[in-house]
Amino acid sequence: MTVNGKFIASGLSGVFEIDGTIAKPIIEEPVRSVFFSPSSKLLFIGTYGERIKTMAYVNNSWQETNLLDSLHDLISHAFEDRLENIWLCGRTKVYKIETVDGDVTDIIGMPINNPSQDETVGLAYGTELYIAASGQFSRYDGHRGFVKFDSLPGPKKYFASAGYFWFNDGTRWRTVDKKMQSLKLNWLGLFPNLRYLAPDNQGESLWVISANNELYKFTNTTDEPIPSRYPLFLRDVRGQEVEIAKQIEIEQNENSVVFEFIQPDYLGINTTQYRYQLKGLNALWSAWSASNNTITFSYLPAGKYWLAIQSRDLLGTESSIEQVDFRVLPPYWKRWWFYALEFIIFSVLVILSMRLGRANTRYRYISQILSLLTVVMLIQFLQTVISALIGIKTSPVIEFMIQVFIALAVFPVEIFARDAMTKYSQGKYQITRSRDKKKSKK
Repeated sequence: MTVNGKFIASGLSGVFEIDGTIAKPIIEEPVRSVFFSPSSKLLFIGTYGERIKTMAYVNNSWQETNLLDSLHDLISHAFEDRLENIWLCGRTKVYKIETVDGDVTDIIGMPINNPSQDETVGLAYGTELYIAASGQFSRYDGHRGFVKFDSLPGPKKYFASAGYFWFNDGTRWRTVDKKMQSLKLNWLGLFPNLRYLAPDNQGESLWVISANNELYKFTNTTDEPIPSRYPLFLRDVRGQEVEIAKQIEIEQNENSVVFEFIQPDYLGINTTQYRYQLKGLNALWSAWSASNNTITFSYLPAGKYWLAIQSRDLLGTESSIEQVDFRVLPPYWKRWWFYALEFIIFSVLVILSMRLGRANTRYRYISQILSLLTVVMLIQFLQTVISALIGIKTSPVIEFMIQVFIALAVFPVEIFARDAMTKYSQGKYQITRSRDKKKSKK
């Protein structure tokens, strides 16, 4: 940082004032955070020994003032509000330091609702005060302290540098400071892990330090051409029984089916995000994610579906919606041709039973057995059809009760069919006997 026209650098060796190639030590012990207060002209230094040292620039040198000797905590960040109060962010508490003319008048410790080993940071934005700890944002309420304001989805990435607070919302790096909104911050998505961000003196570019300790200057003065967009392709459909033709047909079974899409992009890894919607099952779109190009469905009911997918690049430009139509086929015993085959078999059995019954009395018992078998198969057929139409998936006990109810409902059909077939056969026997009697009389 720059203090009074002097360049100040800090690290595990301490805090130093840099003049050309010469480093003049201010303190020589491991330092975790350094903050300079423009109002009080004090340098607040948080050490790894859980001490907070305050330094004042007097007679061309930094001298320790010992204002916060009674405070012991591992301070990871400090900032100042518009009322010239200093806020120190510790591991379990946030400290409010009230000063008047360079003297500390009060120290108020406020507990953090969700303390963790993560670094606690904060900022003053106008009249509002915010802190971030464990991926949760809290806003300062004068009566209740810090209360939850919002939270970050997914991996929690945030830090404060050069007086600015930066966080990754799962898609891109953002800051609440309006002065930084003029920069095309979407390009920062090329760096999923950052250590430091700071604007230059003109505010037209950023200094960026990546997790690999690489230094970049991010400029926003030239208009870069928008890269060419490549089409979105259906790369693969994986499943046990998948037939790909004009319309994709999938056999319904317990195994999952996977749709994999791809869109060429040469800006960087995980810079393209996807979202999808399965029409016919769910009317809602999924969240944007780099992993949504692979879509897995563990189970789908039989029917027609339309899978819509859309991609978004690093700059937030969305592609046109692509749609894949597919159909989930029911098991063979629920298809129309199987029902037709069962109906044909029933018809053949009924006709055969009646033919045998009317042919000769010797086949009467065989006819009765075939009639009983036909009636039983008819009942099972009706139960299967009704269960398929109802489509209720519950416990085995409830399913058994439903089957009993269906059996009772179709019981009159069984009585009618059995009675009709019996009367038909008996009528033939009576006609045969009467004819035999007439012949004997003659």
